[in-house]
Amino acid sequence: MDVSEILKTLPEMSKASLCQRWQECFGKPAPEGIRKELMVRMLAYRIQEQAFGGLNPKTRRRLDQMAAAISKSPDNAIASMTRANPGNPTDPILAGKDPHRDY
Repeated sequence: MDVSEILKTLPEMSKASLCQRWQECFGKPAPEGIRKELMVRMLAYRIQEQAFGGLNPKTRRRLDQMAAAISKSPDNAIASMTRANPGNPTDPILAGKDPHRDY
């Protein structure tokens, strides 16, 4: 079964089946109380990540920096993330920038 077929089956799976798939994909039990809809989304991401590769280290570091900045000061952090050089508040905001992923 290819990845797209696997992804199509996720929403129709029972919660017990999703928990089993979670164990296979993540190597640990699904968190208690997690909603089925969230499990489907997280499993879909994980299955694609395993099939096509995850984020590169540079992107992962940038996301970690952004998360840390948001937890310290949500309003200032969000404004700085939309700038060409986040460390320089005078840089223009990158409106309309097209983020894309190269495969």
